[in-house]
Amino acid sequence: MSQSTNKPLWIQDRDTVIEQSVDAQWRDSIPPDYTRTNNFLKQESQYNHLEGSLEGIVQNLVRAFEMEASFKTNPQQWVSIVNEKF
Repeated sequence: MSQSTNKPLWIQDRDTVIEQSVDAQWRDSIPPDYTRTNNFLKQESQYNHLEGSLEGIVQNLVRAFEMEASFKTNPQQWVSIVNEKF
């Protein structure tokens, strides 16, 4: 079992959240493709947060929330928020 499978989905990287969202209702009926954004981030980022660090977790959570708010049409399918509290 890999280390990422031991972590809650909402703190894993955005691509993993997309990959695990098999039955999600996507805007335009297809999941977003962040390939260009990921490549740009690798090249231009001033910070390379360690996986599992607080900074890395926050970055993953914010990126997952942005993706879900922008592309998932059903908020009940979002993993980046607690639906009962939001």
